[in-house]
Order: sequence, then structure tokens, then C-alpha cells
Amino acid sequence: MEFMNVTAAYDQKEVLSDFSLQIKQGQITALLGPSGSGKTTVLRLFAGLLKPKSGHVVRPEKCAVVFQEDRLLPYATLRENWALVTSDQQWMEKTAALLGLGDWMDQLISTFSGGMKRRAALGRALCFPSDVFLLDEPLTGIDPVQKQQLLQVLQTAFTGKTVLWITHDAREALAIAQQIIVVGGSPMQIRAQREICPDSLSFQQEQDALRWIDQALAN
Repeated sequence: MEFMNVTAAYDQKEVLSDFSLQIKQGQITALLGPSGSGKTTVLRLFAGLLKPKSGHVVRPEKCAVVFQEDRLLPYATLRENWALVTSDQQWMEKTAALLGLGDWMDQLISTFSGGMKRRAALGRALCFPSDVFLLDEPLTGIDPVQKQQLLQVLQTAFTGKTVLWITHDAREALAIAQQIIVVGGSPMQIRAQREICPDSLSFQQEQDALRWIDQALAN
């Protein structure tokens, strides 16, 4: 996936100007930056939900998307929500167990807590038959303990997949991504980028990386 000299506007505001970006195939890339910097516009362009004013977007033929909103059917069960993207009952059951929702497959989404709805939205994306995932603040509303567990689960689930993981949480990015791209400014610019290995980060390396991110955001 790639942007080549893309200019784009959202809500009549120019968010990207002559902007280029490459998301490497088969790995998790975290797009890290403050709220309102245009990260969601990047997702919408890659998903084909927004057209650029100029430039070229190389986007996947199909992709699974998790938006900032859960976008679930509240008066349908979890199984019925996921059945909209797959008919594979065995895969649904496996995904539900993976996300701690195994006992909730036939419960209405309206009975779920906020964190459970978020996991349900993630599960729907995992059920969709795709090797490309676009995730906008995917762990919003999930408590810190569950977040750490989910990061480990999702890192395994996304092995070999192409993932754009949008977040404003530096620690979250360091825990999941093989590449971190720090963005900011208006129109949005790339402040810094670095490849990392989240599985082998020492405490000192994590602290160094956090300082690098802070410096990039401050520029």
C-alpha cells in the first residue's frame, strides 16, 4: 500500500499535501500521532472511502477495517454480526475464544460492555477473509490489563498480514508494530520513522524509543 504525492481534504480542510507514504507488506505498521492530525483520513483513503484531490493511492483490492466507532448491529447477536462477513462457524468460534468472547456468541450486542463491543469489532475484522487490515484506534475503551493481553493475541493473529495500526499511544505502538511512523502538523507530515522488533525490546530500548517518539512529536 502506498501514497504517491497525495493531496486530500476532509470536511473542506486540506489534511494531506503532496504526501507520500509506504506501508510494507506482511508487517504491522503503526501510524502514530496526535488526535486531529489526519490519521483517519489516511485510513479512509486506503479503504477507498475517500478520493484524493491529486496524487496516486495504491490500495488493496479488499481489506478488513476497524473504525473508531464499533459499527455493530446492537439488536443482533455476536454470531449474527460476524456472519455478515463469513459463513465459517468454526473460524467464528475460534476467533471468539481468542478474544475472550466464547461464551457470548449468541448474546445481543446491546448487552455487551464497551470493551466487549470493541473486541467484537476486532473479531469481525479477523473473521473477514483478507490479508490486509486497517485499524483506527483499535483498542479504544479496553482496560489496561485486557489491552496487554490483546496486544499479544493480535500480534500472533496478524503474523504475515499487512496491518495499518493507527494510534496516539506510543507504548501501544511499541508493543505491536514492526515499523513506527510518527506524524504531525497540518497538513500532516512524517516526523520520523523507524523499524523495531517489539518481541525483543529491552526496558532501556523501550525508554529510548519513547524518547525518540516524544522528540519526533515535539518537532
